[in-house]
Amino acid sequence: MSDSAAAMQAKVHSTIPLSREMDFQIIKLSGDGIICFAPLEPNINIHGTGFAGSLYSLAILTAWSYTSYLVEHHSLHAELVIGSGKVHYARPIETDIECRCSAEQADIDAFIDTLTSGRRAKIALEIDINHGSAVVKALMVATPHH
Repeated sequence: MSDSAAAMQAKVHSTIPLSREMDFQIIKLSGDGIICFAPLEPNINIHGTGFAGSLYSLAILTAWSYTSYLVEHHSLHAELVIGSGKVHYARPIETDIECRCSAEQADIDAFIDTLTSGRRAKIALEIDINHGSAVVKALMVATPHH
């Protein structure tokens, strides 16, 4: 795990306590994207598969962590929230959970440029869970601190 991944994981665990109970882990984090992991056991449902609420939450934690990294990497300060999210569950997840997220450089540049100019910025992200078993589309919103 890189220093930036470890620092972000510590930030998430300290500010969002539920993430610790879910055993949310950041495996890889850079401007190119993020890969997160959580074991199935604490995120299981009565059918022995991934609990839908956990899957959605893990995806949003992934999106929040990635967006937070982008903001910090550009030495900006902003309040970050999810503006909207939509999930599609394609098939049950019977193994540990992996979330992957990245963004096109043009979208990152537009997000950072807007935030740098002192305006509220938005970035649309897609989080893939276990290679298409579920997909979350999230709109992350950053409000600059003045």
